[in-house]
Amino acid sequence: MHFTGVEGYVSRATSVEAAPEAAPEALERRVDDDERRIKANADRAAIYGEDARAEVQLRLECANSFKLAHAHELALWTLLPETANECVNPRWAFVRNKPLIERVVIIMAPGMDHKMWCEDGASTCPRLKRALGDGLRTMCDSPTAVGMTLCKSLMYSVHGKQGLDGNGGRKKFKASTHAKDLCKRKFAYKPSHFVLTPGDMSDMVYPLPKLTDDGKLEMEEGFVATQPAGEGIARGSGYHPFLALDCEFCYTAEGLQLTRVSVVKEDGDVVYDKLVKPPTEITNYNTAHSGITAEQMEGVTTTLQDVQRELLEMIPCETILIGHSLENDLHRLKIIHANVIDTCALYPHKRGAPYRNALRYLTEQYLGRKIQEGSHDSVADAQATMELALLKFINGPSFGEVST
Repeated sequence: MHFTGVEGYVSRATSVEAAPEAAPEALERRVDDDERRIKANADRAAIYGEDARAEVQLRLECANSFKLAHAHELALWTLLPETANECVNPRWAFVRNKPLIERVVIIMAPGMDHKMWCEDGASTCPRLKRALGDGLRTMCDSPTAVGMTLCKSLMYSVHGKQGLDGNGGRKKFKASTHAKDLCKRKFAYKPSHFVLTPGDMSDMVYPLPKLTDDGKLEMEEGFVATQPAGEGIARGSGYHPFLALDCEFCYTAEGLQLTRVSVVKEDGDVVYDKLVKPPTEITNYNTAHSGITAEQMEGVTTTLQDVQRELLEMIPCETILIGHSLENDLHRLKIIHANVIDTCALYPHKRGAPYRNALRYLTEQYLGRKIQEGSHDSVADAQATMELALLKFINGPSFGEVST
């Protein structure tokens, strides 16, 4: 982390020369800018001294274990005013002459690790070590997070609105948030704007085909992929531009297995809802989280393969599939679909990835109602997911990226 200090502020400009071809207006603007900069430099020099500079002193003995989130914490403390709600003075660091810091530069170098700074690897990058000093080894906030996900969490911060609107930043629900009404409103952005990139899908561990040594793409055993409209079993016309999907699972001897699939269209109406018989015996219906009971599963004969075939008929690869942590559903369905929107990405957690907001929290926060009280219902969850996506289409990318 590099801190830009006061050196640039107190440098004295003795003259201003403009290029001969500069227009009078441009020359005048440059002179005004330089005069303002000189005055600002003089003011800072008068307050902090001619040779003052910003400095960060680390007190690592005050930190139990240094995590990547601590670097994020220090950057926020350095840049935000002390009155900001997100601003927390870290116990393990002291920033001298904090107002002199204009910006914080964070450099991400994939492939570079702590070993390059320790004694065994000190000779690997001697110039880099001289420039950056001794490195600090950080602990990972999440043992399952991948490198780029951690980088994103370091760069991401959501600022609160507490005190700005007199309502603690909470939403006031003046308009209907039901899908039947939302889908009739004008979209500020097309749904395709919010589709996950291949990199996003990889970071979120979506099921993806793998590239073989001979340059071919292959799927894991049992997986199927959606097909272009009109090809294979996919319907050729009249398919839905976007759908929301949610699944429920029960425990078997082989772990969680699919037991219900629900799909709703843009107005919230159900277009598919079926119970699924797992290939092995259910050992725990997980009713508190799945809403599935033994009575419901009596006589169910629909298999995973039946569901795959029916969904591939309904959902060509052109259809945008919307879900909350949708990668989990697609893994259990054993379906590969590249055209997806995930409300976890639409409404990022205030702490950044890999943290995720719960669907019940987002529903209460932005839709003004509660779900998943007592047990889950895949239809209700799919409808809530669709409505959250519609709100994003209507209000744009920045909607929902402010903590409340």
